[in-house]
Amino acid sequence: MSPLSFSISSLFPSFLSLHFPLVQSLATYDPTNNIGGDHDLVIHLRTGDIWEERVKTASTTNGGFIYYTQPPAWFYAHIAGKHSEYHTINLLTHVPNSQYVLSVVAALKSIPSVHTVRVLTSDLQSDFGLLLRSQNIVPSISTFAWWSVFLGNGWHQAQHQQHGSEERRSRRVVHIGRTGFWHPQSVHRSQFCMEFEEEEDLVVAADAKASSGGDGGGSSVLLHEYTLEVSDTWQNTNEQRARAFSSVIPTWFADKYSN
Repeated sequence: MSPLSFSISSLFPSFLSLHFPLVQSLATYDPTNNIGGDHDLVIHLRTGDIWEERVKTASTTNGGFIYYTQPPAWFYAHIAGKHSEYHTINLLTHVPNSQYVLSVVAALKSIPSVHTVRVLTSDLQSDFGLLLRSQNIVPSISTFAWWSVFLGNGWHQAQHQQHGSEERRSRRVVHIGRTGFWHPQSVHRSQFCMEFEEEEDLVVAADAKASSGGDGGGSSVLLHEYTLEVSDTWQNTNEQRARAFSSVIPTWFADKYSN
């Protein structure tokens, strides 16, 4: 059994009672700002450190950057095109004018169903609060984004259980790009036995079945998984950057996830 096979989102009540910054993060989210609702997609883009010059010397022995390959721009465009209900795309990031962010913006604007693309950046707690509460989310390959998924799923499950029957609350939808640390063949992932939880409140639609839908019964979270390239060797090379900035969806990926 994996040492982390327990339900991470079940820790949410404990975190909420013991971790005041988490309470503050939730409190900073303003539900009247119309960000993160049913027809919004919130994408966290990791910028800053992962794109710095020093990452070019990353290896398995001198730091974790080697395992943190970020999904390419075309991946986000694929999700937006596949889910035409997402009319507004919110990009949450630390460096809003980076080449990576601009590449993702351009790719998203090419999707006819996308009406608005917004680039957002704020303080740490406000950003985390938005990610926690977002109805539809695509996390980056980063611990900051992963915890917003794990704990946010817990918050959505609690809200669903408390108000679902009377408010007919929509499920949370999480889109996971499996690359870097989260790729099924990642060395780092296999060593530490990390995995997204599977429980009765979480419906997993994996790989080629990710688009098959299904109502998921009374579940509060739907997880769509997409396996990207194997990459335990991120070193911010020109070749890797070119792939990350590309808006062209590879044939193998389109064939696998077209239905």
